[in-house]
Amino acid sequence: MAGLFTFLGTYMVNPALFLLGVAAISSPIIIHLLNKRKFKRIDWAAMDFLLEADKKNRRRVRLENLILLLLRCLACILIGALLARIFWPRNQLASLLGAEEFERIVLLDNSLSMSVKDGSSTSLENAKKALEDFVLGLSGNGSSDTFTLYTTSSPDVPLENGVQVDNQGAAAIVATIEEIQTSDRPSNLAAALLEVEKGLEGKTGAKLNQVVYVVSDMRKTDWPSSEDVADEEGVSETLKRIAARTSGCFLVDIGREDDVGNVFVEQVRCKEKSLVAGVAADFEVTVRNTGKREAKDVKVQFNARFQDGGEIPPIEETVESLPPGKSQTVPFKFAFSREELEASELGSEPARIEAKVVPASEEVDELSDDNERYFAARVAPGLRTLIVDGDILPDRRDSESFFLARALSPPGDQLSGVAVDVVGEGAFETVRLDDYQVSYLCNVFRIPEPGEGIAS
Repeated sequence: MAGLFTFLGTYMVNPALFLLGVAAISSPIIIHLLNKRKFKRIDWAAMDFLLEADKKNRRRVRLENLILLLLRCLACILIGALLARIFWPRNQLASLLGAEEFERIVLLDNSLSMSVKDGSSTSLENAKKALEDFVLGLSGNGSSDTFTLYTTSSPDVPLENGVQVDNQGAAAIVATIEEIQTSDRPSNLAAALLEVEKGLEGKTGAKLNQVVYVVSDMRKTDWPSSEDVADEEGVSETLKRIAARTSGCFLVDIGREDDVGNVFVEQVRCKEKSLVAGVAADFEVTVRNTGKREAKDVKVQFNARFQDGGEIPPIEETVESLPPGKSQTVPFKFAFSREELEASELGSEPARIEAKVVPASEEVDELSDDNERYFAARVAPGLRTLIVDGDILPDRRDSESFFLARALSPPGDQLSGVAVDVVGEGAFETVRLDDYQVSYLCNVFRIPEPGEGIAS
């Protein structure tokens, strides 16, 4: 019985329903036999004429009954076949028609929106599972097809290119699919489809039967209107060209049908042109709600530290109410510790600035991968300022540059954010000016010409 189910499973989705339809053939036969049961005969003179007429029409009636029986049996088996969903394996159909194998070309959307939860799994996990089943199904049918896999995050380099879908090839393809993760890089469906089209052009003549599958959550941002992009570069126009030159082009919607709640960090901005250790800087974190539910008590966390520094507790503010479709900017003030700054050769250190949003309810934020945003900057010990004094006196306090330096960077605990270096006119030729943002020339008799030793 198991072997019969395995054989029928090659051609049917539900072989058990087909066998049930075959068994149902016995019902009209049983009914036919029951109708032929012999009853007790009672001779009646008036029936002689009817019996004579029955003898003349018996052959015709038997033939009609037989045809009716066959039609009833055929109806039972057809109903069973309909429920069993019979199909013909592609490789056998291709051999009968003398057609070449197919190349299955899949463009998988792995943008950040594919991380949206759909039940217990994400949209990307559902898409990967469907692709794995598709590949294993082709391999199980003994298919001679090939498989090519693109992702929207890096469509210029296919993850698999023309791999034969046999047992070994299917295992390699499934392993590749399992490793795909969502990407932080912006996804451009139009550009990805252009890369797929370019790949088709490179294989003209090699594969006569190519089928393209676009697996995506079909977000509105992926389908710009004709006013936003040129028609020849739009998603719809590219799909039309791909469909015209291939055996088929299919769009597979793997996204959720209902609205997705999402609260995320839209922007992190520093209002200062440069960051100076010890001087407080103003930052702004913009939080947006793209869902259709109001988000209440949304926590916004701000953390800044040197790239090689240790973890420090974040600063936290709360947005009491964030209406759907609206954004709100939360200000933060932060000063990097001057004691922790270790001046490098460039006189500054890289800093990592992080903003994170923590909604009070998961219902208003079903996409958590965009809850953090980073801002990179460099922190300097101060605004690098060079004072070139052409008349430095033995007692520096008698020089004019002494008072200028004190005015720019006064002594004491209060920092001005300016780091001053004072050099004489003789050292001017060896100073590297690129290390400074501001330069003062005081009582300088002569500025060296280019090529006379001054560092650029």
